[in-house]
Amino acid sequence: MKLNLFATCLCAALVSGFLWADETPLIVSYGAHNSEPYAVLEVNQLVGGIIKEITDELADELDVDLVYVQTPRKRIERYLDTGTVHLVLISNPEWLTQGKQYQWSMPIFQDQDILVVKNNNLKQLEKVEDLKGMNLGTNRGYVYPAIEPMFAKGEVSRSDVRSITSNIARLELDRIDGFIDSKVLIHYEMQRKTHELQLTELVVSEHNIHAALSHHAPITIEALNEALAQLQSRGVIEAVLSRYSPH
Repeated sequence: MKLNLFATCLCAALVSGFLWADETPLIVSYGAHNSEPYAVLEVNQLVGGIIKEITDELADELDVDLVYVQTPRKRIERYLDTGTVHLVLISNPEWLTQGKQYQWSMPIFQDQDILVVKNNNLKQLEKVEDLKGMNLGTNRGYVYPAIEPMFAKGEVSRSDVRSITSNIARLELDRIDGFIDSKVLIHYEMQRKTHELQLTELVVSEHNIHAALSHHAPITIEALNEALAQLQSRGVIEAVLSRYSPH
């Protein structure tokens, strides 16, 4: 009798444990460094944007619950290491100091860093060498491999800010000669307001966007990639990007 009771309790505990494991939510990182349209915030809460729309679709595909956690950029790696967050959707192995420590998804989409100047700029800007002598608006904490040697030699001046809106304002006031940012962000900002600015043909860098997955995540990298592949095949990811940043 006691043996049967023990076995029943043990089975109940195991079932309970399995259910708990299945219901462990996927913790997704976002932050103030994710400018619109990557993250649309209201009172510091994520209410829309590319990160939320794609991750919500992933959750449906994977049949998992989500928890969104606001994460300072400088703590992203620590949080991935400890499992405080499980998923960083918009990233690249080269952007993180210990990028090789994490699991990386298949490419989600491709983005470019491009140069923006004022409409009245007459300087020929077709290659990186044409940037010599310019004072460029850049993003704090970001590395631009193609022009880092020029920064080091003083051939190009770097002026850091935290957001694209700051660079737009500074360019319109002639405080900088141009700025570099993500094509996705630039298209989004240009469609929202009328600016006396132009996108040049100069591509400073081109890179794939990947998701970083913590080893503590309740899903496997294989499951994540399968879900992403399904979304891509149905055109879901392209549709999300087109809504926020039509090219």
